[in-house]
Amino acid sequence: MKNWIKQNKINLVIMFLYSICSLIILIFHESWRDEAQQWLIVRDLDFLGIIKQMRYEGHFLVWYIIIMPFAKLGLPYETTKIISWVIVNISVWLILKNAPFKWWIKTLFIFSFPMLYLYPAISRCYCIIPLAITLIAINYKNRKTKPIHYILSIILLLNTHIIMLGLVGMLLLTFYIEQIRDRKENTIQQNKKIIISFFIACVLLILSMLPLVQSLMINKEIRIDYSFTVKNIIGIFIQIIYIIICIFGIKNIFLISIILGLICICFIFEFKYYIKNLIIIFISILYQFIIYGYIYYASYQRANTIVMIIFLFAWIQKKEINKEYSIVSRILIILLINNVIFGISNILLDIEYKYSSAKQTANFINENIEKNSIMISNNMPIASAIIPYIKDFKIWNPQREEYFTYVIWDNNNEKSLYTDFKYKIEEKIDKNEKLYYIYAKEYENIEEDKILKLEQDKYLTKIFESDKSMNEEYIIYKINRE
Repeated sequence: MKNWIKQNKINLVIMFLYSICSLIILIFHESWRDEAQQWLIVRDLDFLGIIKQMRYEGHFLVWYIIIMPFAKLGLPYETTKIISWVIVNISVWLILKNAPFKWWIKTLFIFSFPMLYLYPAISRCYCIIPLAITLIAINYKNRKTKPIHYILSIILLLNTHIIMLGLVGMLLLTFYIEQIRDRKENTIQQNKKIIISFFIACVLLILSMLPLVQSLMINKEIRIDYSFTVKNIIGIFIQIIYIIICIFGIKNIFLISIILGLICICFIFEFKYYIKNLIIIFISILYQFIIYGYIYYASYQRANTIVMIIFLFAWIQKKEINKEYSIVSRILIILLINNVIFGISNILLDIEYKYSSAKQTANFINENIEKNSIMISNNMPIASAIIPYIKDFKIWNPQREEYFTYVIWDNNNEKSLYTDFKYKIEEKIDKNEKLYYIYAKEYENIEEDKILKLEQDKYLTKIFESDKSMNEEYIIYKINRE
């Protein structure tokens, strides 16, 4: 034991510092509606219901399967934070033990914005991405002798998020092209394992994708326009700029241009040495740009998966060519230095200001409102962030004319056009019920006039207003029906 500690003392120190820092950040982070949505789905639906709900979520099942037992056992909502924190910590230890970089490069990566904050603190499916990337890198060297291990790690990456499908597709395609090319050089046993891995990959790909069938057609939040109009091209360009800002943390267009110019020059200069890997990187990132431009917008968590892709190929190339600083490694270092500086400012922002006021609002409801009262909300997505924290209360949605916990992203889920919601309440809810209205302030410019009019008419009486937050704020009104 003493020898093991002595051999790993630097790794253990870095691991300890990372665990403490990420845990502190996790404690300060206030969960928001996207984190609530996944918890409510696995808490309130059976397994078949969860599979059906994925059509609306556009997500793979693995993350939901991981958190489902904890929700079904009635554990606190904050359990999701611990789960994501543990998964990312496992990834960090595997990186420290296996990544072929100097300790300071590994430390830069581990304390980068996505690794320290986005994936462990914001508890969503993205937290599995570092683990899958790490397992792919570890298994890459032995992919011929242990193809099943390699394929399973790629399929795990697929089951994190649809934005990783481009990378997954390229990794599988290049792997099997290599194996077909080298089949005569491989042993019979190797070829058998490769064939078995191919069938495993096909089965798992089908099983992974099946729950997402029809997602593009029935999820009303997704609007696809495949035309190559000037507007769409400008939209893609804006998304690319946003992604660059998310990664570099630089808003100065001049500095961004210089850095990107240097990266492009490096790529061109050494392209012939890394042609396969650079093509995979290029297509994987281009695929993400298409997703962001035509299907769904970029976010910090999504954009920083590009850092994960660069990290993977810096690791692979270091092992392949045994060169201290390959071109991808140099690009990785540039990205990480900017990313760490940018990450610190954003982490401090989350510590200083609430990410969401959902928990504060739920605490007020639990402590000050009569049990079994009915809460009314037109804005299901924002109101759902409160639900994991409250007890003995139901929230009713006037658009759907039903009680809800998680959100179904279909055409009946209109975001807060407050037409006739008073009429709906008077028509559908018993006069003897005690009613309260949750005003989610995200759509203040749409709602404010109607809410003020109802206040003036004495139909609504303000009893609570949450603190300012970066994402979700609330006002609670008592509904006067006399």
